[in-house]
Amino acid sequence: MSTSVLAVVWDFDNTLVDSRARNLAVTRRIAARLFGSWESFPMLLSQEAYDTGVSTTRNWRDLYRTEFSMDEERVDEAGRLWTEYQLDETTGSPFLPGIPDTLEALRHLPRGIVSANSRRNIEGTLRENGWATYFDVVIGYEEVHLRAQKPAPDGLLLCLERLGVLEAGVVVYVGDHEADAECAANTNAELQRRGASVRVASVGADYGRSEGPDWSFEPEHRARVPRDVIDIVVGLDVHPTKE
Repeated sequence: MSTSVLAVVWDFDNTLVDSRARNLAVTRRIAARLFGSWESFPMLLSQEAYDTGVSTTRNWRDLYRTEFSMDEERVDEAGRLWTEYQLDETTGSPFLPGIPDTLEALRHLPRGIVSANSRRNIEGTLRENGWATYFDVVIGYEEVHLRAQKPAPDGLLLCLERLGVLEAGVVVYVGDHEADAECAANTNAELQRRGASVRVASVGADYGRSEGPDWSFEPEHRARVPRDVIDIVVGLDVHPTKE
């Protein structure tokens, strides 16, 4: 039996770049715009509190509903403000250690990004770091309906279509959040419903953790450091041995 790895697709925030400080700054600005101040929200008082809030909610919509008690219309408004504030936020989002070498090693494969962040912000960050050529397709939250964000499969399916990798084989999807693993599972269910031969192998980006978090949707693989993704790709790309 043989399988071919067709492409590698990445989440963006805290999978490719360390954007925690930038995202906290932007979320504070959104809260100040919508509520007059951000200081009354416990999750915005420190980086640690913000990181915990993000890790314990399913996606950004759930974060706003849970932490700020927003209704769906207000969540939509917050989503629209995200791009505006991200584009003029000066806090940096450096690549995580080991990511540049990993991207270079996987350069022979088509590469994409599927993120709940803004495509314009992602592309701007890539250009600033000199890595725009490492990605063939970038899917931000603007590419799909505001209410069809991860873990819905819409963004990942769109990325596969634009990469042109719907034939038989495996696409590796790397993400740091449970929503990424759930997105991969939902994408596989939709691909199966369509009768497509491609499947998605999810990788949990557990960089720096001694063990992976306890998620309801477990990824197929876990990467303790970015270079683990290379080994995972090699292990999945299996072809018959010629006699």
